[in-house]
Amino acid sequence: MIRAALSCCLLYMALFSGHSAMAQLSLHVDEQFFAGKKILKVETTWDDYVWVLGEDNFVARVSPDDEVEDFTAFFADYSTKPFTDISSRTANTLILGTDGDHAFVFSNGNVTHYKASDGLRESSVLSVAMEKQYYIQHGFFPGGSAANWIATPTYLYSAYGSRVTEVDPWKGRYLPHLFRQNDRKAYATTYYYGNSGLGSTCAGPGLSNYDLIVRYLGGATTTIPIDIYSPNADAIKAIYASSRTFDVRTSGEFSVYWASEMGLNYLFNARDCRARSKPVPSFANKHVQTINELHLLSASEDNYLSYMLVGTDDGLYVSDDNQMLRIGMGYSKVDALGNLAIYDTESISQGVPIDAGRKISYSPFPFCEKFLFVATSDGLFKMDYSVNPASYAHVGEQLLFNGHTLQDAVVNTCGEGNDVLSIKFFQDNNNFIHWQRNGEDIVGADTSFVHLTEPGVYRAVMWFGCEDIEIYSKEITVTMTDAPTFTFNYPDTVNSCEGEVFALEVTDVQPGYRYQWYRDGEIIADETMAVLNVTEAGTYHVGVSACGDNFVFSDSVTVRFQRLENPITSDTEILLCEGQPGTITVVGYAPEVIKRWYKDGALLPNESDTVLHVSEPGAYHLELSLGACTVVSELLFIDFVAPPVARIQAAHEGPLCYGTSTTLTADHPIGEAYTYEWSTGETTRSIDVSTPGMYTLVLTNATGCTDTATFEVLAHAPLPMPQLRDTVICVAKGEIVRMEAPTGFMVYRWNGGTSSDRYLDIAAPGTYSLQVEDENGCTATTTFEVRAYCEEITIPNTFSPNGDGINDVWVIGGIEDGSAVVTIFDRNGQEVFHSRGYAVPWDGSYKGRLVPVGAYYYTIITALGERYRGSLTVLY
Repeated sequence: MIRAALSCCLLYMALFSGHSAMAQLSLHVDEQFFAGKKILKVETTWDDYVWVLGEDNFVARVSPDDEVEDFTAFFADYSTKPFTDISSRTANTLILGTDGDHAFVFSNGNVTHYKASDGLRESSVLSVAMEKQYYIQHGFFPGGSAANWIATPTYLYSAYGSRVTEVDPWKGRYLPHLFRQNDRKAYATTYYYGNSGLGSTCAGPGLSNYDLIVRYLGGATTTIPIDIYSPNADAIKAIYASSRTFDVRTSGEFSVYWASEMGLNYLFNARDCRARSKPVPSFANKHVQTINELHLLSASEDNYLSYMLVGTDDGLYVSDDNQMLRIGMGYSKVDALGNLAIYDTESISQGVPIDAGRKISYSPFPFCEKFLFVATSDGLFKMDYSVNPASYAHVGEQLLFNGHTLQDAVVNTCGEGNDVLSIKFFQDNNNFIHWQRNGEDIVGADTSFVHLTEPGVYRAVMWFGCEDIEIYSKEITVTMTDAPTFTFNYPDTVNSCEGEVFALEVTDVQPGYRYQWYRDGEIIADETMAVLNVTEAGTYHVGVSACGDNFVFSDSVTVRFQRLENPITSDTEILLCEGQPGTITVVGYAPEVIKRWYKDGALLPNESDTVLHVSEPGAYHLELSLGACTVVSELLFIDFVAPPVARIQAAHEGPLCYGTSTTLTADHPIGEAYTYEWSTGETTRSIDVSTPGMYTLVLTNATGCTDTATFEVLAHAPLPMPQLRDTVICVAKGEIVRMEAPTGFMVYRWNGGTSSDRYLDIAAPGTYSLQVEDENGCTATTTFEVRAYCEEITIPNTFSPNGDGINDVWVIGGIEDGSAVVTIFDRNGQEVFHSRGYAVPWDGSYKGRLVPVGAYYYTIITALGERYRGSLTVLY
């Protein structure tokens, strides 16, 4: 909120002086290169190399050891058009813009020419940039796959490898007159576009309006309609977004500088027309050609210093200190460069590389600005610097006590070592910090914070290695009061009866102690005494202080209020089985409830569990206690009864014949209730079994007492089945077939009859049975078939269907062929019988009535086509 207030109230004052004594930052020449040459552009790299672009297409590289390598002839082989801009990431990478020959990328000795066929439609390039910021760059991979940016008078392009793509989201509305990457220190990429008409309401009389686009690396883009104080966009020579932009980025604020024919302009958080930019009068008559920023003491985080560097046609100027939100608006001339025209500035600085998912990125702090390179009308100057001690007098003034800004120079603690004094400081290989107490180093106190374990005068000693400056923080006097001692001795959980009051008390205390009680982590209002009367369940603890609000806290104790209910049983009389001890179990009570068991009124010693094992009859009861609360159960009468006697009775004595069954029955006295559990799974009193083996019965009476009986069922071996083969008979010839049974059986039963005869004479076809019985009374049965069959067809010439059982049907021998056709006619030629196959002989009927006595004629056709004709006589 402070920043927002300042954004509308900044004063722009001209504190210009040409005298170096007033400068807070002094720059000194360390080395001069290319004397006599006009150097237009300078680019520093991650690996501390420097690329330069001079007039007449002069290109050179300077190593970290100040060795110079001329690349003018190398690039002359590729283009003779005027070179307009350069940008670099490493010693072996360079992008070069031209006026008339597009752009070239130099990488490890190889040169790629971006031209119209690659997507770069315009041959005139205004500016180029390689992404190389130390701020984390999402999407940048080492090895040249980061974007190269190219601005032409009409479009903005990005190039990945050999592919060039238009990325101008405002095509058709803006013209890119200037593209500027803030290189190593800034957090935004900035573009400048031409007149859009969006800012017309901000214009004063006779002034043109343009839009400034600020694109953050995270992807956000801010379009700012501003009055640039210039009649046309071509008059804008330099633009710069300060790294201070990042400090207020979350609130959408920014800090932007740009140069026009009317001098240096500065804009802070003016996203609409309410805070219009104003030119700095000091530069009203100078041509500002470059703007940059130098960062110092960046390990001090928020308290770091930054200085704006402004290059003009008659010298280099440096601003007053920029600290936090204090923007230094005064500028002093750098005497070491005199009135040389300044075209570009760039610093050699070190960031902190980090690994961000296979991407090489750089954290923005701390910077180490080792050298400043200045491109001038008389070559390239390598410069170092020194800082007026007054500029960093504020560093170390802001200390934190337990994370809060410390306003006083004296703090009082309780001496437990839990209090912390800290200062914002980024420690790395170049920057160190150490704490002192009473002017002596504290062993091990070499981080940005120190625990206050003893009274004394504390201060931090900070060493800024890059700037070679040692700074002492302000001194803080620490006094200590002994921590309170007290006793609060309770178990983790205490129990009390419902309706009672349980007192928690702090003991062994000293007069003057302060108390604060808590329930379930929340302060209990107005409970500030040593005793707390608890009537509500919860988790309690107390804070005790001997000095101010420095409380020492007790352990927590959970207080429970329980209501004891009488144990209830559904039955006060229990019968148990003799020889089988039972148990009485109580459930539903907390473990801390005390349990006492009684038998016949006497306390059972050593019985205090929830389960009581019972082996004797008697009257039992239970007493429950919790604190002063006691309840007693009703009497539970337990008696023991005799178990039942299980026996099994079989319906048949002796072994079973194979394949037969018997009935097993539970044998017990009548009149009592029992349940049955057979090994077969059946639960009836009787079961039928047919398989030999051991059978088990568990017999249970009404009391639940059980007894077990077993019974073995035996069986004779299976009786061998008599084997009789099927045969045939020719009835038409009056044949008789004798069937003979095997020997060794006691009884033979043919077709259900009883006989001891092993033989059976058969005169008619059909299915017959034979049952045999052995000496154990076990039987076996078989069947066989006698089929009608004659080797030759035998045709009787007469039959008498009079029902006397003799010759009642016309039997044809040898016509077992199922496809034979038999037809019979009367003397008039009327068909009276027809059959395909002759399985059912003719019985002399026609349409349900017997035909008259007389002569009839037949035709028989076999499957082989044989024909038989003749006559037959029907008699009665």
